[in-house]
Amino acid sequence: MVKHGRIIATKNYMATALFYRVFYVVIITFFAVSIIILFMHKSAYAVDAATVLPKGIFRAWFLTAQSEIISQEINSDGKLENYGSRLNRSVTVDDLVLRDPRIGQLVNTLNTIEPGLGSKLMSANLYSDMNLSTTAAITALEYGVNDRLSIGINIPIFRRKVSANFNAISVNNATATGSHIGDISPDLQNALYQFGIESFDRGMFVKSIFTAKGYDAPSSFDKTELGDVVFGGKYNFYKNEHFYSTALLGARAPTGSTPSLTNIYDKGCGSGSWGIAGALYEEYLPKKSISFVAMQKLSYAFSDTRERAVPKNQDDALPSLLAKDGQVQNVTRTQALSFDSELSSTLRLLRDSELSIWGAYQFSAKGKDQYSGPGDLYYAGLENATDNISHNLEIGAGYSTIPAYRRKAFSVPGEIQLVYNSVIDGKNIPYMNYAYMNLMIYF
Repeated sequence: MVKHGRIIATKNYMATALFYRVFYVVIITFFAVSIIILFMHKSAYAVDAATVLPKGIFRAWFLTAQSEIISQEINSDGKLENYGSRLNRSVTVDDLVLRDPRIGQLVNTLNTIEPGLGSKLMSANLYSDMNLSTTAAITALEYGVNDRLSIGINIPIFRRKVSANFNAISVNNATATGSHIGDISPDLQNALYQFGIESFDRGMFVKSIFTAKGYDAPSSFDKTELGDVVFGGKYNFYKNEHFYSTALLGARAPTGSTPSLTNIYDKGCGSGSWGIAGALYEEYLPKKSISFVAMQKLSYAFSDTRERAVPKNQDDALPSLLAKDGQVQNVTRTQALSFDSELSSTLRLLRDSELSIWGAYQFSAKGKDQYSGPGDLYYAGLENATDNISHNLEIGAGYSTIPAYRRKAFSVPGEIQLVYNSVIDGKNIPYMNYAYMNLMIYF
């Protein structure tokens, strides 16, 4: 006969083990936040990056970008799915039996009394609803050192809003089962009573999965923080009447926040490491009114070491943060190279080309990062969803006051651009659209 004390004592363990595999997808999902920030950051110079400023001229950029509310992602198989869909599931006592044979003893005893009786002991449904949005405010300053060299700095600020809801609705049939059987042994009666007073509700799952391991309970948040500062220079090494080619070399400083250890939804707004990038821009102008631009960029991120929670094995998707478990270690990350490219075309309209419209195709890809540490834990488990591919389309329109300034018809030389960017395909990325406005002033 099964003792009721043993059943109840193992309940938290069973719930934790059962739902590790369910909440593994949360970790993958919220890499999306950092990817959104990278998308917004790389688009800041999408159209005008090939040009170099005249000597002694400054250009100030003020860019504001806003993503739509994002509730879907393109997963590792390239398929579209809701963020919360993989967390929604039904749970029965059979799931618990698979994790602990002692519960199986109780279920088998009840099924012996009446076939199927034990399998109806409890059931639960888990529901999750998650979405996120990001707002970027990027300020940049560029200076023309001479007619072929410009230098600049890019300072981004990001606001991240994450809405996370998790609920559990359960039915515990232990009391009804005892009444249905009627005359049973005291041990079985007590075991059913103790099982019946347990509530398989949201609080139990939150405690078992999150807080018992040192994590915060799932909750929404709204944060505004400094992102990674980027600085560098670009050099025009070839120019004639129809062709313009520029090389760019830049560096990224890890000034943005890094992922939180305790909040699995907070992936920070920075890369966490220094990085460098080199790019080539080629612009072809068959006519004054039209141009074609190609861009290729290769980025390298230096290794970084910081505290990370490391799984024990491939089934441990939510590693313990408790000191006694020893899973929080100083782990070194070696990041994969990332590649970005763009093909765009711009059409300039009106008498002095004041108005411009353009379209662009963007492609980016990044390999998997690698992790290493001082122990024998499962460091390879940290690599999941660190690789990504994206295909984007962008359209935009801009207006320049420079021709009017030259005619002394306008007092400030500047440009304003309105841009819309959309993901069309990819892997391990959010399915998102965003718009941004770019204001440039020359002085």
